[in-house]
Amino acid sequence: LIADCLPDGLRVAVMIDGKDFVQKGKEIAEDRLLDLFAPKPESRVDIVRITATEAIVPGVAEIARVLRHLGYTVSVNLMQASVLTDTAIGAVAGALDDSPVDILYIADSFGGLTPSRTSRLFELHMKNFSRDLGFHGHDNLGLALANSIAAVDSGATLVDCSLLGMGRGAGNLRTEQLLLYLRFQLQRTDLDVVPLFEIVSTDFAELQDRYGWGASLPYMLSAVYDLHPTYAQKLLQGGRYSSMEVIRTLEALHRKGAGTGFRPEELALALQDRFAELASPCRVVDLPGYCSGLPIGQAAAARPVLLLASGPSIRRHAAAINDFIRRRNPIVIECNAHETIDAGPDHCCIFTNHQRLEQFGPIVSRARGKVVLGMPVIERPITGYLDGKAVHAYPCTVREGAFEANSEGCLIPHDVVTMAALALALQTNPKTVFLCGVDGYSTAEPGEDALSLTERMMMNREMEDFLRLARSSSGLAGTKLISLTPTVFDIDTESIYAYL
Repeated sequence: LIADCLPDGLRVAVMIDGKDFVQKGKEIAEDRLLDLFAPKPESRVDIVRITATEAIVPGVAEIARVLRHLGYTVSVNLMQASVLTDTAIGAVAGALDDSPVDILYIADSFGGLTPSRTSRLFELHMKNFSRDLGFHGHDNLGLALANSIAAVDSGATLVDCSLLGMGRGAGNLRTEQLLLYLRFQLQRTDLDVVPLFEIVSTDFAELQDRYGWGASLPYMLSAVYDLHPTYAQKLLQGGRYSSMEVIRTLEALHRKGAGTGFRPEELALALQDRFAELASPCRVVDLPGYCSGLPIGQAAAARPVLLLASGPSIRRHAAAINDFIRRRNPIVIECNAHETIDAGPDHCCIFTNHQRLEQFGPIVSRARGKVVLGMPVIERPITGYLDGKAVHAYPCTVREGAFEANSEGCLIPHDVVTMAALALALQTNPKTVFLCGVDGYSTAEPGEDALSLTERMMMNREMEDFLRLARSSSGLAGTKLISLTPTVFDIDTESIYAYL
């Protein structure tokens, strides 16, 4: 159906990830390729671009042979170019020159190239690759245009760009910026840029608001530290961390020599290490109100637990939730703190990062008696919010794909306070955990932080994965989860008003 809508004469390119088809060395999954690509006369696709790292170049050359035999023009994106040596660049270009590849692109995956280094890379490619060269720039350092100009001056015949720089993380070279440069700096009077202005300022501006790409300090640090952009993307997702926490975590990744590929376990370790870089650290166990053990004990096993997450339904149904607490007398575990919820004697709030503790500290200071902290160290300036409070430690460690919980702490797949709160709730062996505010990340409520559509989708997926992990764990055996407010997740739902 999409092909039927394409105008005649338009060339169509698609991209595949080379590592998905390279099995070992030069061996490739040819059957999978043939499932995706029909012979060229039967397809509207003209160009197939293959992403490749240095390690899989021999296999990528074999993929190119299959695709060229089918009749496609084949382009290769050499990824992570900013971290390759001159020797490696020359060897890769030479190997691909001996293959059927039609176009070789240098891809500045980490956005860390400079114009001088870009020129040098193209000099090496020109010596070792005899066909068309292209450049794919990222704008982490604001150098996508300068690097693209350097690439063209050094032999590139193709340059990638997108409207408003639409692309992952910091984004790519902006089409409108390149065209303005060509029109007014190089006097290309055959180019009319004006027709782009309306779509850039309307449709694509709206898309940028929704998906949130664009340069920022974390993406700049990713570029200069040669870190995979997914690290910054994960840290910025959902506004979980303060700006300084994001920067400290990236610095921890750099200190540890994180690899050029994204590894969740490296991110988890760096998140723990960010505490070591606090300006004025204070250990939780050294706080005046520190209490050993948990704020809820095994003796409470016969009572239900009410877990209050962070969704806007807490605010909408606050009166009913407070009525439920008075009538049903549950153990209440509150994610961060809610201004509209009344605290009782068996009520604790749990925090897993500094930004939320600082944000909700005034509520804690005024109206909460028990606080659970999932981090071992906090900034000394915010300890004042905990004066006169009973403070308990429940250490939270993050490891993707894992969920374990006991009285000493928990292992959770993502740094999400709701996940830690459920781990804590399970320590009473409750028959039922009632949930409120586990709404899901759909649309923003008035006054909420604006999240991009991409962030919302990723955060929903994280929670879905967590619920599957929790249900398959022994910790949730015999415990029923019931959401008392609307939720998008696969949780049994009942109305809180039916309990009043």
